[in-house]
Amino acid sequence: MHYVEQKLQKKLVWIVCDLHTGELPLRHLVTALDGKTLSNNKWSGSIGKLLDSATDLEINPDFATISIGPALPHLSDDVIKDLSTDQSYGYRIVTAIRTGVLPRDLALLEIGPVSHSRWLTTALRFVRIWISKHNLVDKDFTNLKIIVEFCVGVYMVNWFNIKINSKWTQGPKHLLFQLQLLNEQCEEVNRIVMPTVRRSAWYGFSESVLQAMLCSEEEHERRDAVEKILHVRGEGDKTIQLGDRSVGQGRHHSSTLKQLLSLS
Repeated sequence: MHYVEQKLQKKLVWIVCDLHTGELPLRHLVTALDGKTLSNNKWSGSIGKLLDSATDLEINPDFATISIGPALPHLSDDVIKDLSTDQSYGYRIVTAIRTGVLPRDLALLEIGPVSHSRWLTTALRFVRIWISKHNLVDKDFTNLKIIVEFCVGVYMVNWFNIKINSKWTQGPKHLLFQLQLLNEQCEEVNRIVMPTVRRSAWYGFSESVLQAMLCSEEEHERRDAVEKILHVRGEGDKTIQLGDRSVGQGRHHSSTLKQLLSLS
C-alpha cells in the first residue's frame, strides 16, 4: 500500500484485515512463552508439542474456569450461519471455559490442523489442552494459563467482535477495544504483545479515525469529524485547502495511537 502511495504521490486510506493483525500478538506471545515455530507446522516448546494431539487428550472434568475480560458477544442467526466449523467450536469452547459447563458433544469434536498461517485453530488447540488432563506443571502450566487467558480474554473476544462488526470503518473502534482488553491482561502479556499491537495499528491513522467518526451513529462524532476536516482544509485558501497530501516515509501513526491508548 505504501508503494502504491509512492507511485500515485498521494496518501491513501489503508484498509487492513483486523482478523489477520489480531493473530500477530498471539503468535508473539506463544513464541515468547513456549518457543519458536518449526517447519511443517510444528512447535519447539513443551506446550506446542501437544497441539497436534490436543483433541486426543482426556477431558478433565475439574478444569479451572477462566473469566478474564468480557463475555463473547451475542451472535445473530445470520452470523451463526456464516461461521465455519472451527469458528463455531471456538465460540462454544470459550463459553464453556468461562462458565465451567462443557457440552458432551464438544469434547468429541475435532479441530482443524495446526497451521502457522491460520492461527484460529492453534488458539482452539491451546484452549482444548486447558480443559484436558495435560500433565503440565510448574512453568509450563503457568505459561499455558497465560496463553489461554489471552485467547479467552483478548484473541477470541476481539475475533468475534470483528466478525459481527465487519465494516472497515469500524477499524479504529476495534483497535480501541483491543487495547481495552489488553488492560485486563497481566504485565508480562502486555510487555510481549504491545510492540506488535503498535506496529499493526493501521487504523490508528488519523484519516481512518476521521472516517469512522463520519460514519458514526452519534451525531456529535460526525459533527466533530466534519469540523476537523474543515479546519484541515482551511478557509478556502487553495494552497492549504487539501492539507498535506505528500507521502510519508513508512507512515507513522504513533500520535493517534497514543490518544487511543490514553482513552483505553
